Amino acid sequence: MHDLHDITSQLTEAQRLYDICDYDRSRIVADKVAGVLEHAHREESIEYSEAMRIFGMASYRMNDLAMADGALVFAYNARNKAGFGSDDIAKEILMALSEVAILRNDTIRANEMLELLHTVSE
Repeated sequence: MHDLHDITSQLTEAQRLYDICDYDRSRIVADKVAGVLEHAHREESIEYSEAMRIFGMASYRMNDLAMADGALVFAYNARNKAGFGSDDIAKEILMALSEVAILRNDTIRANEMLELLHTVSE
């Protein structure tokens, strides 16, 4: 899984598993893709952002809020560095981060995420 086609197909599979609520397997596939991309020093790529987004969202659905928070931050930062910090997916990530912060009783962080979401939406 070192070429872009393999990575793309694995990300598609991770998303498919997420969509059918198989969050554990979705996380496993997304984590594997993220590991390959980290090994290739591609942490600022859209593919890395997507792997971390899927991993983070699956973690969120599994109520692993600390893991979701960390993964979604990586997802947003990578997407932003790749020049896509205000697209619809980035906005989805910021919204999920605000929800995670609320569930973790961190209203200050939730407000920061919502303010950032507002800023990138303008």
